[in-house]
Parts: sequence; structure tokens; C-alpha cells
Amino acid sequence: LVMFAVFRTIFGTHAIKGWPFLAYVHSGITVFAFFSQSSLDVAPSLRSSSGILTRTSAAPEVFVLSAIVSGLVTFAASTAILVTILLISGKGLSMAIFLLVPTALSLAFLSTGVGSLISHYAIQYEDVNALSNLGMTIIGYLVPSFYPITIIPGSWRGFYKLDPVVPLLDMYRSAFGYPLTVGWAYRIGAMAFSVALGLAGLHSFRRRWPRVVTEL
Repeated sequence: LVMFAVFRTIFGTHAIKGWPFLAYVHSGITVFAFFSQSSLDVAPSLRSSSGILTRTSAAPEVFVLSAIVSGLVTFAASTAILVTILLISGKGLSMAIFLLVPTALSLAFLSTGVGSLISHYAIQYEDVNALSNLGMTIIGYLVPSFYPITIIPGSWRGFYKLDPVVPLLDMYRSAFGYPLTVGWAYRIGAMAFSVALGLAGLHSFRRRWPRVVTEL
């Protein structure tokens, strides 16, 4: 609500491309919060489960995925709030709602990959946690969660869309009828990259685990 009030005043608008500004901001926060919190929660999840991980043969990937599943639950609850905002605003749902499934799965894979890679070093080096939080804050401002993508200069917009969260956020919004602003080439690229990073992150996590577990 604070972001809605502040940035609505800054941009002087109540809607972006016919969408209520509150829905625009809430959808941006929903997607980025899922990605950032799920990614950053992997290392704490492993630390809190150190007693189990160091004394049993439990697969460590389970505790990585538990952080992602927790993020999915919050994502679903936030999506329900977005639907409520849109319905109150007089916006109906469309057949594009099916895009929620690939969007959620892609975000889950992306978070798994980033979280797995960060956790290697976050467990071994405390400073990595602070740097990761700072990095996520910077990335958060590079995602159009509370500002329209049109404020990005046209010459930079192609590079801007290479951030995988940007096409996935656009796909999430379009599932609820928001006009297309990022082409399908970027969307498909973001989904493919997310899956590849997720699998690569888990593979790297498994390979490095024997060294990481000694730090728990």
C-alpha cells in the first residue's frame, strides 16, 4: 500500500494500460517476492535443518525444494489477492489464466537455481548473505514491479528484457488480461533459461554438498 501510494503520486496515474495501478504494483511485488524470498531462503532452510542433514541420509535437495514450495504457497495466496483486486475493479478473468502454470513453474525453477548456487557460499561465508540481499534489492529495482516498462529508453529495452524475471512478470500479468509488453521470444527464452538454471543449480548443489555439509 505504501508503494502504491508513493509511486502513484510520483507517476501521477491511477492506471497503467487500463490496469488499476494497485493491481500493477501488487502483481510486481508478488512475482519478485516469490523469486527473491525463495532464492534467499534456501541457505537458512539448510541451516535450520542441519541436525537432520548431518545425522541422517536425507537428500539435501528436499530442503532446497521446501523453501521453493513455501514460496509457492505465498505466491498462490498473493495471486488470490490480485484476483480480488481485479474483480473489485471490474476486470474479469480470461482464458489466458492458463499462463499461470508455466509462469509459476518457471519462477520455481529460477529460484531453485539461484538459491542452490547462493547456498553453497552463503553457508560457508557469512558475508554472502548480506551481499545476496543487497543484490536482490538492486535486481528488484530493475524489474518493472511499480513502474511501467515504457520509461526504459527504447535503445536499452532489449537488454532490459534479458532479465528473466521481466518476461515472467509480464507473462504473469498477461494471465489476468494485461496487454502484452514483452514478446514471446523473450518469454520462451526466460522459461528455457529458468529450467536450465534450476537443473544446473541442483546438479552443482549435489556435487558440492560433501564440502558444504561440514560447515553446517
